[in-house]
Amino acid sequence: MRKIFLLLVALCCLILPMTVNGAQVTDVKWGVDKNNVLRIVVDATENVTHQINIENNQLQLRVDAPGSPTINLRRPVRSAIAEEMLVELQLAHTMIKLPLKAEITPDNYKAFTLKQDPVTKRPFRVVLDIMPVQPAAEKPAALITGGASVSTKPEKQPMQNTPAVNNGTKGSTANKVALASGRPVMSNKPVLSSRPNGADEPKAQEIKDVKPKNEPKEDKNKDDKKKDSVLKSGKDKNEQPALADGVPILKAADKFRTDGGIKDKIIVLDAGHGGSDPGAIGATGLKEKDVTLSITKFVADYLKKEKAKVFLTRSGDVDVHSAHASDKAELQARVNVAEKNNADIFVSIHINSSMNKKAGGISTYYFPKTNQDTRLAKSIQTQMAENFGVDNLGIREANFYITKRCTMPAVLLEICFISNKEEEKLLKSNWFKKKAAKLIVEGIEKYFGK
Repeated sequence: MRKIFLLLVALCCLILPMTVNGAQVTDVKWGVDKNNVLRIVVDATENVTHQINIENNQLQLRVDAPGSPTINLRRPVRSAIAEEMLVELQLAHTMIKLPLKAEITPDNYKAFTLKQDPVTKRPFRVVLDIMPVQPAAEKPAALITGGASVSTKPEKQPMQNTPAVNNGTKGSTANKVALASGRPVMSNKPVLSSRPNGADEPKAQEIKDVKPKNEPKEDKNKDDKKKDSVLKSGKDKNEQPALADGVPILKAADKFRTDGGIKDKIIVLDAGHGGSDPGAIGATGLKEKDVTLSITKFVADYLKKEKAKVFLTRSGDVDVHSAHASDKAELQARVNVAEKNNADIFVSIHINSSMNKKAGGISTYYFPKTNQDTRLAKSIQTQMAENFGVDNLGIREANFYITKRCTMPAVLLEICFISNKEEEKLLKSNWFKKKAAKLIVEGIEKYFGK
């Protein structure tokens, strides 16, 4: 009898903390970044612990808190990793199950937590990023964070250089000069640089930036059309088109300029991620959103010295639209800054990330909607790659929201990899960030000519 009593006491001791804690899982969301990294985000009312297990080719994320009965228990997932996500609500925990389409190992996923943010009213979150198994023929160094299928063929063969600096300045800034939906990030996630679809976490991010599915093809000769044209919708011609959540889709009134020197040119700079979206996170806790903002401010200062007119999508650690905005709304808000100011070019700055900790280098992404996007990408990428001792991953065509939706030539820079130990050190140093900023400006100057 005494043994039974002691057993009941011990059982109560186990159950009581759960009852007192009162933590509850309120939502489970998913998203895919530009590297096809699948991100699962679990919202909870308080700090919770979690465990990950792979059993019978099924990845299981156990969060030690009961789930709200309003959570969708079964939802389709559009990714190369899984086709559906199952949620099981238990008395003391919530189990998220992903039937995998291919075998993965612990090297293919990474889990981390994000603290509650009273300013943006973000809850405590458990984040799980899953990288698809990479075919042996592909080069892991080409992986990036963000959100959509992209071309993995660089315009030219990468130069296999080793980092020229070993003083802890993080090569992540130099390798991922190009990223929201934003990744673009891709969590990174890998730590992503973009928000997952419906999760409001990585902005495609980047990814850092997530692009919407089944978008209509856009006219590649858009640069020869008037920027003030609106979508044909049968509505009043003076009415601005808008996204479903009310964010206007602005269009620049004047045609962008492509030559004549940098003086008086209107340049919009976009620091990837920010506010509720940290972007990729390095091993030491360095956040992509902080590095991109720092580099962007240096670029702005240098451009102003050259008499250019500069506008920033964000000048502080904030969301451009709002903390709880959808991926499209956040990304469109960044595009609107360029359209509203009749920009000549749009430059989005990101830091890359990969599950492969040795991946590193610099890359530049563009969408050929005008006949000048490629030229702008080449100009900046060449200047960056030829003056830094890191791998040149080349320029790459990608269907990213911000580069595609901007009327003017636009590029997304991925400056080094925050997931690379040596490059993360580079990204922490001011001299490296200033050097990166100067090279970006030199690339822009070459684009406009002297």
